Amino acid sequence: HTIKMLYNLMSVFKLQTTSYHARGNGQCESYNKHLVVVLKKLVDNDPKQWFRKLDQAVFALNTSVCSTTGFSAYKLHMGREVRVPADLIYDTTTTEFYKSGGHLA
Repeated sequence: HTIKMLYNLMSVFKLQTTSYHARGNGQCESYNKHLVVVLKKLVDNDPKQWFRKLDQAVFALNTSVCSTTGFSAYKLHMGREVRVPADLIYDTTTTEFYKSGGHLA
């Protein structure tokens, strides 16, 4: 009862969803499904070491161009494409590299 009073006092609306129900947060569940696919490819030889490749998998997903929007999640969030060391060496962006089929001009 005290917590409800505190929420009312602070104008907080508490929303509860179940973390184990896919329909509770569809966007998160969709991202996790794609994350599992990428992780499986990265840890093909040693699945028990998935946590060592998690950063790489998240980076790959966040910098991949979405076929629906034509932008990466990174670009939509930061307003620019991510720059990796190869971009500086070859004076290109990662997106330009992949749009060209992985060939540098």
